[in-house]
Amino acid sequence: MKFSGSYKKDDVEFLVKVIDIDFVSVREKEKLIQQKQKHYSEMLSPEYEPSEEYLKLFFQLFNLNKERFAKDILNLAYNLSLKKEIVLISLLRAGTPIGVLLKRTLKEKFNLNVPHFSISIIRDREIDENALNYILEKYPNREFIFIDGWTGKGVINRELKKFIKQFNQKYNKNLSDKLYVISDIAFVSDYAVTNDDYLIPSSALNSTISGLVSRSILNEKIGKNEFHGCYYYKEFEKSDLSLWFIDEVMKIVNKLKVDKKELLKKSSNKEININN
Repeated sequence: MKFSGSYKKDDVEFLVKVIDIDFVSVREKEKLIQQKQKHYSEMLSPEYEPSEEYLKLFFQLFNLNKERFAKDILNLAYNLSLKKEIVLISLLRAGTPIGVLLKRTLKEKFNLNVPHFSISIIRDREIDENALNYILEKYPNREFIFIDGWTGKGVINRELKKFIKQFNQKYNKNLSDKLYVISDIAFVSDYAVTNDDYLIPSSALNSTISGLVSRSILNEKIGKNEFHGCYYYKEFEKSDLSLWFIDEVMKIVNKLKVDKKELLKKSSNKEININN
């Protein structure tokens, strides 16, 4: 059964195993990590619904940056539209809202219906090889487009390149290890719209803006041939803003015009730009 979290079925397919988990407090989790008894991906600390005060702040920040963010989504989608056969692969979970917006923009503004998956990548552990093989089986001749929201210290970029190199060697493949982001403040990604450090609106919330999906889990409940795990926060449905966020940004995107004079600059030190 296709799992799309709280998104629409056509928005994304999460390649994850939804599991139940006993939550561990942040203090206990940090203690176990420091004592090297467990890896952070084996545990999950509880998330909480955002308070009324926090949501008020989120909406203020959203309104402050939504126009720029929508232009940046259109910018990246335009450049992806110049490619031939692609499949969007969001890195769970911060990449997922970006991937959903790119998928919708490619369809609504450029008449391109491209597949979109969200898969797990775990620092110091692995990228989900079962998920990659699943996508390869369905789309063997498409270019993989790995998507995240932003770069911080560049850790995910380094991990992605390391894991894809290992995957290619193991399975004799030639997958691209290029990372596509909106804001590359670490100057490390391969494709970025900007290097400015501005607040990507979806970064202000957790599961309630990411399809009610937790971060990746990789523990004893995950079998060798299964996708990495996640917890689905069904109990937060009344506070979920995932679809609201996508719909609100797309209202702006659909009003924008595309200036096709500027092409993608293949450098983390240069911004790509479309003047709208």
